[in-house]
Amino acid sequence: MDDFIRLIFRILYYIFLWWILDWIFNPDRKNKNRYNNFNSNTDDYEESSQDNQFAQMNPSKLEESYGVLGVTSEISDKELKKVYLQLAKKYHPDSVESSETEETKMAEINSAYQYICEARKIRK
Repeated sequence: MDDFIRLIFRILYYIFLWWILDWIFNPDRKNKNRYNNFNSNTDDYEESSQDNQFAQMNPSKLEESYGVLGVTSEISDKELKKVYLQLAKKYHPDSVESSETEETKMAEINSAYQYICEARKIRK
């Protein structure tokens, strides 16, 4: 039983050493994670083979989503978020007398923004 406990502690020791060495020698660890390729030092996305995979699946829906927000695909991420927030403020059901058309419009805006964010791999 003692040998088994020693083996467990030795495995944990090596995992801890690997984690410490990775933390010391991997400076990009803070800027990247497995969900996106965002590099905060350059405020840009790094190229990868999966960057436009979502958009390539259904480009017509992506174009439609840009149309719902009233922007083009060349818009920057910051401008896109600004336009989304303006539209959300304008059509939010709590800000004006809500009607079914405004609620439907708000739902379209939300789904379009979500689709574009997934296609661009933008963190919200």
